[in-house]
Amino acid sequence: MSDRISRRILEAILAEVELPDSAYERAYRRYHDLGEWFQRPEAACHPFDPHVYAQGSFRLGTVVLSDEYDLDMGCRLRSGLSKASHTQRALKHLVKADLAAYRTARGIEHGVEEKPRCWRLRYKDELSFHLDAVPSIPADHAMAEAGVPAPLSEAVANHAGSITDNRLPNYAIISPDWPVSNSEGHALWFEHRMRTISPGFAQGFMTAGQVDERPAYRRKTPLQRCVQLLKHHRNTHFAGRTDLMPASVLLTTLAAHAYQGEGDLVLALQRILADMGGKVRASFPRVPNPVNPEEDFADRWGRPEGRQLDLEGNFWAWLRQAQNSFAAILSSRDAGDLAELVKEHLRIPISPERLGASVGLGAPAVPASPRVQQLGANVPRPWCRE
Repeated sequence: MSDRISRRILEAILAEVELPDSAYERAYRRYHDLGEWFQRPEAACHPFDPHVYAQGSFRLGTVVLSDEYDLDMGCRLRSGLSKASHTQRALKHLVKADLAAYRTARGIEHGVEEKPRCWRLRYKDELSFHLDAVPSIPADHAMAEAGVPAPLSEAVANHAGSITDNRLPNYAIISPDWPVSNSEGHALWFEHRMRTISPGFAQGFMTAGQVDERPAYRRKTPLQRCVQLLKHHRNTHFAGRTDLMPASVLLTTLAAHAYQGEGDLVLALQRILADMGGKVRASFPRVPNPVNPEEDFADRWGRPEGRQLDLEGNFWAWLRQAQNSFAAILSSRDAGDLAELVKEHLRIPISPERLGASVGLGAPAVPASPRVQQLGANVPRPWCRE
């Protein structure tokens, strides 16, 4: 069920967790600054035609407020370097040389930190960012899931890249066997799902039959906003236990599969919460990358560490909690009760007066009293409460 008050409730929550445009713009200035740095004639990567681009949540416009932001960046060396001429290690350290020089030139305090597939830089200013730079070269081939439209599949294939992983046995030797990634292809697929919207809503994103080319973070389709709501709920549910959290790309992919073009935010969220669990497969790959079906976004579930942490069980426990949390929040029609629910389930402290005014409920007649919300049997408690 959807009504005006339910929509306003979700909009009020989103207003509290949305990253301001200025923060997106600052992030994109960083991408451009790094791109220009890698293009300098004296840069180690310059002879190999480097291309720096955004990926991850900033690329999709699905970031939510946090203590620290993960700024994912691809660094594709597009020519003059191949699997036959360089090892994964050589490519990775070529990119590191320019990142280290950039860090010194920009006065970044922390050193360049190595991760299995990327290098990390930590910024400190009004907002704390860490930037993960993923080196790659063009991939030999790419695939897409059955059902992906042919024009999209063709565009996706052009963005596939071979990346590095220092956990692999062939990392430091010449080998044709490199991991494949396609973050830009996944972003194009997600944008395709964003546009799977009702005709009336789609008019706001189309001009003369052409898709609006605004940055994704300025579009704010129901799918993007639902992903933001899910990510914020996940962050609060697993506060203090981030090792148990489902990855953002997993949530984003399941939500995009479940989304069926609802132009109404409430209906979109209800559909996604009801159907996203059904998009998890019973056999490997459990949650395939739609632009590289051999890659499983849920692969950590089956690894020894993942089984020990019960990552799959924690995913299902979180999904049940999210279903119950949003059902309780959207069914409330008392400002005091609603403020308590939003604080309890989303850790967002909004006064009943302000929340009531913003959603059209008015102020509560009496101050809200402590209460215990019964959400059903066997519903897990948020990790931050234990």
